[in-house]
Amino acid sequence: MKISSFVIGFLVVALFAVVFAFYITSINESMGSTYNETELDAYNKIDELNSLASDLNTSLTNIEQGNAIDVVGGLLASGFTVIKTTWASFGLYTDISAEAIDNANLGESAITFKSVALILGILLFIFAVVSILVGNDV
Repeated sequence: MKISSFVIGFLVVALFAVVFAFYITSINESMGSTYNETELDAYNKIDELNSLASDLNTSLTNIEQGNAIDVVGGLLASGFTVIKTTWASFGLYTDISAEAIDNANLGESAITFKSVALILGILLFIFAVVSILVGNDV
């Protein structure tokens, strides 16, 4: 993948994000909605992943280099921590998306949005695995 295609893709995504932000802002101004701070606390789940990642970093830097068995055991424990962090990140995606859909008060269409969010998450995971296995950029 060329760096220029990455930059162009980044700019296109940023453009859509800015347009979407202006759209949401205009809706918020015309509807006069307010936000409850306690509802926004549900989105502060990234701190859990940050603590897991910092624990992993600490455990990797504290592996003793003297004995080969200690090194292998430390790396296996760190590998388990990586799996735990990855699993927690999937839970983070589902928790935050479910909280956002519940806060939107979509009624009957909430089930459709939850299904679409789940399908997109699964497709992203499948594309990432295929990209790793094939070795090409997807």
